[in-house]
Amino acid sequence: MNRVRLLWLLVLVLAWLLTACNLPSEPNPGESPQASPVVEVTATPANATQTPALPTPTITPTPLPSVADDQLLAVVLLPETEVLTLHAQPGEGAPVIASVDSHASGLAHQRNLQIVEGAAWLEITTPEGVTGWANTRYLTAQVSAEAFCLDTRVNELVTQFSQAVQKRDGQALAQLASPTHGLRIRHEWWNPEVVFATPQEIAVLFSDITSREWGLGDGSGLPIQGTFNEVILPGLDDVLGQASPACNTLEQGLAAGGTAGFIEWPFEYANFNYVSVYRPAPPGDELNWRTWAIGIEFIAGQPYIVALVQYHWEI
Repeated sequence: MNRVRLLWLLVLVLAWLLTACNLPSEPNPGESPQASPVVEVTATPANATQTPALPTPTITPTPLPSVADDQLLAVVLLPETEVLTLHAQPGEGAPVIASVDSHASGLAHQRNLQIVEGAAWLEITTPEGVTGWANTRYLTAQVSAEAFCLDTRVNELVTQFSQAVQKRDGQALAQLASPTHGLRIRHEWWNPEVVFATPQEIAVLFSDITSREWGLGDGSGLPIQGTFNEVILPGLDDVLGQASPACNTLEQGLAAGGTAGFIEWPFEYANFNYVSVYRPAPPGDELNWRTWAIGIEFIAGQPYIVALVQYHWEI
């Protein structure tokens, strides 16, 4: 019996010693606690200050104009009553130091580009020598009408566009459209534009069932509503591939019908060059003509389609 009690006593003492070895030692008053040897952290105390995990950044292409070293820029997409503001720093909230009119050209860039709240801002200098930051949404590469009309790549682009439409190839069309300003379509030159801003939108244009508002009918005054296939595509099919393109003109007999004096290239597109494709009226039906003007801009030295504008006589 005494041996059994002694054995139990030894077991209890051994257990106590093992427990004591595993307990953390208490620091002396005024002494900093020893650093824990544990290197893997599985939990954070509730009262600890935590740095929130940052979300994985999403890379979104930012529209930019061509900024070759010797490339001048021009203003686009502003109504006649508005101006392009120049800011002291990039961003809408920065002080405005100057403005240029909505048809300005000859703007030199300073090769300084910054992204603020998803918008690209470029430092530019006006012909008068004022330097400030402008939103690149309203800038395009300046190309003279002469250089544009002599560039064989322009007609090649129009041919590729015609083929993409005839084949209903949205992917091909997306590659031809401006990566800077998207594809902007007007049912008539005086109607508001409908903008397809991204390659993804353009790629599904031939299968998109979204009904859109394309402005008002000239003859009826009623809203023009429907899908791209219903409203725009028939007019493109009527013209593309049926005539040689004319460069930067809506002159009667070359690019428009009997109402040539009443049509114009939209004000907001003045610094975009364009090619017009004209389907003349058949004999005895002189008002049954149609034109599409294809606005083109150069980005990094390559031409892209930026606008489609229809001209026709609507009964």
